[in-house]
Amino acid sequence: MSYTVNLGERNLDQNEVGAKAFNLSVMKSHGIPVPAGFVVFKDAYKKFKADPAEFSKIRTELLPRMGQFNSKFVMVRS
Repeated sequence: MSYTVNLGERNLDQNEVGAKAFNLSVMKSHGIPVPAGFVVFKDAYKKFKADPAEFSKIRTELLPRMGQFNSKFVMVRS
């Protein structure tokens, strides 16, 4: 299972990522300038809430995604 996806990487379903991420992805797919970013799937959050030990699996995807921006800082939106 994948826990994250880059914005615009593929068509997203609003039910799997939420309205904000879905709309940003749609805008990006239509060529509207959207800052680079990635999305954590709702299922990843649900797994973490059910079992905090799952975070180690989710973290293995988060770190490379955050590293792609070559920045010490990232902005987190919910």
